[in-house]
Amino acid sequence: MPLLQSSRRILAGLHVGLAVGLALAACSTTRAPVATGGAVGQPVAVGQPVPVEAPVLTDISAAEARLRTSPATSAAIIERDGAALRLRFAAHSAFATDQFSLLPAFTAALDELAHVLRGQKQLAVAVNVYTDAIGGDNYNLQFSQARAQAIASYLSAHGIAEQRITARGAGETEPLAAGNSPEGRDLNRRVEFVIGALSS
Repeated sequence: MPLLQSSRRILAGLHVGLAVGLALAACSTTRAPVATGGAVGQPVAVGQPVPVEAPVLTDISAAEARLRTSPATSAAIIERDGAALRLRFAAHSAFATDQFSLLPAFTAALDELAHVLRGQKQLAVAVNVYTDAIGGDNYNLQFSQARAQAIASYLSAHGIAEQRITARGAGETEPLAAGNSPEGRDLNRRVEFVIGALSS
């Protein structure tokens, strides 16, 4: 009888150890978000997406198909990079010069983006706004942040939870074109959206 009770205790201990081990393994499998950082309107760092689960990739593919074929987003340059989807708009298609208010054609694009995000609950969006190099660094950062906030607020007002949106005003950093030609400045003034997996 003591041997039987001892065997039962050993088996019970093995079961507990196995359960704990499986729980720890499950906790260690996490997904990194496309964008990390503070609340809506706060500067964030856009990270590199990591491999994600098949349902998220399916959601990204569905979002890509919808946004590529929608007339509302025809002004965007759309690029796919694995588990991330990037949309780039020229700033003049989104805002009037030196203004924070959204142009009607751009709100149609935001409506389409909000529609996609409402249907794909596992996705989040990072909003990144850039300026040219005209003006001071601080002014450009604050100006681009105000524009990013205007976009984030619009998406939030149209049914996208704030925890799914990050907004960053990047000012004149990360230019696409070197130099100070009119064409280069126009290319650098832009609005970008990075759509990827929602952080768990």
